[in-house]
Amino acid sequence: GSSMYSFGRRLNDLAPLFTSDESYAAVKAFAASRPGVLSPTFLESANEAMHRNQQWLAAQGGEACGWLAAAAGAATGAGGR
Repeated sequence: GSSMYSFGRRLNDLAPLFTSDESYAAVKAFAASRPGVLSPTFLESANEAMHRNQQWLAAQGGEACGWLAAAAGAATGAGGR
């Protein structure tokens, strides 16, 4: 009913967050076992976003990891944990 539709609409915001084939496969299985919960375009959006995320990580991942390591070091040096 409408509660499942409302639940599915909130899940649509998660489509851009996938980065692995495994997570996409799990969501695809979820969608197959619960027809009508996700929007018709959810899996397509999730797949496209996953590939964009993978491309970004391949191109920028090393630089992002370096930035995060420097930020963590600065936070630790400033009394952060």
